[in-house]
Amino acid sequence: NGTTGSPTDDTGAINAYLAAAGTFFANTAGATVTVSGFCYINSGNLVVPAGIHLMGAGGPVQPYAGGAAVGSGFIINPLYTVSVTTGDVLENLSILRSGLIVKPTSAQANAAVAAWTADTSVGVTMFATNRGGIVLRNLFIEGFNVGVLAQGGEYSLRTLYIDAITGVRSPGLGDNAMMEDLRIEPFYSVGLAMSTGTWQRTGPCINTAGGIEINKVFCIQHFTGLLLTGNATTFGDFNIESDTVAWPGITGQVGIRLVNGGADFIHHGILTTFTTAVSVEGTGPSHFDHIESST
Repeated sequence: NGTTGSPTDDTGAINAYLAAAGTFFANTAGATVTVSGFCYINSGNLVVPAGIHLMGAGGPVQPYAGGAAVGSGFIINPLYTVSVTTGDVLENLSILRSGLIVKPTSAQANAAVAAWTADTSVGVTMFATNRGGIVLRNLFIEGFNVGVLAQGGEYSLRTLYIDAITGVRSPGLGDNAMMEDLRIEPFYSVGLAMSTGTWQRTGPCINTAGGIEINKVFCIQHFTGLLLTGNATTFGDFNIESDTVAWPGITGQVGIRLVNGGADFIHHGILTTFTTAVSVEGTGPSHFDHIESST
């Protein structure tokens, strides 16, 4: 499966294996490829051909603090990404930025988060040529500017744990797209004092152009919770939290920001300690139901 057990470059080996599997099973229901341990992606994108089910050997992942590589998956140079397309499934995998420090100090965590903020790194990328059927299920993604970039088509994101400056970005209008059971929070900084700034993530938890159903989201310490720049989005059963301790002397945080959209249904959620709970900046009608705010 391309795994070497040491921090060398597995990009060519794993890509060649996946390409061969994709070709061999092109006329069937697809292939399941199991990853045991971690593969190091250091010289190009990890390209998953259409119809491949790529899964970790260790069963469902759990989020963990402090940059440790637990379970199985990929450690990725931030210049590259995991590229998925029509019919792919990623399941039970950790996708981690290279260079994460196990149990970082506050200074190390701040330096790491500053690097994530400054670059254009992406953990998993669905390109705009996707024609549907992508499933991301039970993944832990840590250390990128954007955790998941979903550029269009049909897809399902389920049970994702993400620590990134922006958790999920969907710039193209979704088509039968769904996100459910997402935890987007600063896992890398767990155990460090909030007051040192290590918990701050300046991007939104979810940034979408719309056309998506989003349910069961827990998000903390992002400057914006939901940034909606399109329309026709359903967003429900959420808990989005900020904290003045984590943002000392900084204001302007927004729980939900609707820009240039309409026909949205936002329901059954909690917004905590934002400067502004909801900012409606578009011209279209949106419906809010059972939103609790302590802002």
